[in-house]
Amino acid sequence: MDQKSTTTSEKTSTTIPVAEAPKQEATTSSTPPAEPSPSGSRFPIKTLLLIIILVAITGGLIYLALPKSKNNSQSMIHPTPTISPAHTVLSLTQGTATGSGSVLTVVADTGVNKITGVQLEIAYDPSVVSNVVVTAGDFLTHPTVLLNLVDTKNGRISYAAVLSPTAAAISGKGNVATISYTLAPATVAMKETTFKFLPKSKVTEDNELDSVLKNAKDLTLPLPGADKLPTNSPH
Repeated sequence: MDQKSTTTSEKTSTTIPVAEAPKQEATTSSTPPAEPSPSGSRFPIKTLLLIIILVAITGGLIYLALPKSKNNSQSMIHPTPTISPAHTVLSLTQGTATGSGSVLTVVADTGVNKITGVQLEIAYDPSVVSNVVVTAGDFLTHPTVLLNLVDTKNGRISYAAVLSPTAAAISGKGNVATISYTLAPATVAMKETTFKFLPKSKVTEDNELDSVLKNAKDLTLPLPGADKLPTNSPH
């Protein structure tokens, strides 16, 4: 009896350690820690994405820089054509003197323009030019004079005339106004004087809102007796 009980107790003591469940749980719970490998692989992917983005941005900046100069060169090669309608030229010419006075004619050369009227703004020196009178020329057919003023104090002529409503626009070259005046004798200090067109001078044409005046030519005249005066004042 004692031997059997001893044998039985030995068997019981040897089987108890094998049946321990916690060891199996430890082996099964050892597998989850392998999960950090995907999180560890995220760093190189982010770095690769950053490199790709930087390359794309750099390429975009280069692309934007190059086509700009190309577009500018194309715009220079193919500019938008602009044609000015202004072809008329106004000029002053010295006419035949009448009595003690002198005469200037205002000539309009219209080129391809067909004009309907003119506005003349002309400055002169009132200290040597006097008795200024402006009359209509014969280029505008039956003109209607809208303005005819002479500022004797400041030396300014303001004259405007248009064709009658029933008249057709005209082109060519002719006298649009005549200016009669008297010049004071020359002095050593002043031997000439100038009649000068001012910026408000203009020429009108049908269907054109802006003036068709291309150019206005001033005129400088010698004063009477200037050729007889010495070039330098006497000592």
